[in-house]
Amino acid sequence: MNPNLKRWLLLIGLPLVYALGMWLLFDLNPFQHVAQVMSVGFLFGVPFGIGYLTIFFSPIHLVKKRGYRAMAPWLPIIAFLFVTTLLGLEGFACWIMIMPVFMVFSTIGGLVAAQHKLRRREKQDRLRVSVVVLLPLLLVPLEQLIPDTATRYQADTHIDIHAPAKIIW
Repeated sequence: MNPNLKRWLLLIGLPLVYALGMWLLFDLNPFQHVAQVMSVGFLFGVPFGIGYLTIFFSPIHLVKKRGYRAMAPWLPIIAFLFVTTLLGLEGFACWIMIMPVFMVFSTIGGLVAAQHKLRRREKQDRLRVSVVVLLPLLLVPLEQLIPDTATRYQADTHIDIHAPAKIIW
């Protein structure tokens, strides 16, 4: 297999498999009372992890380029969009709304990974990757600590018509 193709499969495929795995985990029925796809852990933690993994497995000569650090994490995000849309897991309207959040947090994850990779402390790499990959699951218990503020609201609409009743009725 072509080494460049193998590298791109790793850079896009591994974060894509991670994203799909997290989607399945967050969408499983036993976990729906604890965590859902629309949770903070999923919406912010998963794209961060995608960006981190993309840059972590990138060659150092590419990581040194600022544009690459910022935009390479978007490739697995776009692949995730296509796969979930084609499989009917998510609708395109949902993606339009969440895409800016996913792109921003994947970029942040990529920039953090680049900072770690450029400092090159290999002993800490495994721990960092493990924490980042588990970040969405680590955020779920914290999210559960936030109290629900279920409140009932009522909206009334009034239209004042300045005319006699004979004209209106």
